[in-house]
Amino acid sequence: MVMAMVAPEKAAPAKAPTMAQINVRIDAELKKAGDEELARLGISPSEIVRALWAKLARGDHQVRATVEQLVSQERTPERQAEVDRKLKALEDFDQHWLKFAEELGLDPATHVPLTDEELEEERYQYYLEKYGM
Repeated sequence: MVMAMVAPEKAAPAKAPTMAQINVRIDAELKKAGDEELARLGISPSEIVRALWAKLARGDHQVRATVEQLVSQERTPERQAEVDRKLKALEDFDQHWLKFAEELGLDPATHVPLTDEELEEERYQYYLEKYGM
């Protein structure tokens, strides 16, 4: 009788999520006071930021409204003017894009941009047709 040892199949290791880092400038006394309050709650600054980002990323409207309210209370009139200017620029860009898309015969509601690979393929096809290859 011959016995063989067969190693059990190993599952592929779970892929770790790609991590990003956030750096924020904040008044030293404000940071100290905030860190102390978070410590009393048993929460690290990283945990609170991750939790906030997760809620915002999921589209939690209650958290979004709270964030908007908090930020608007801290925003100076000069900063609000800058935010308004940038939002207006985005709205203007959107209007220009819609006009441009219309001129090209694209329906912005259904148009899906090409991936890099698709765009490269389109370029190859163009040159093949242009030079008869």
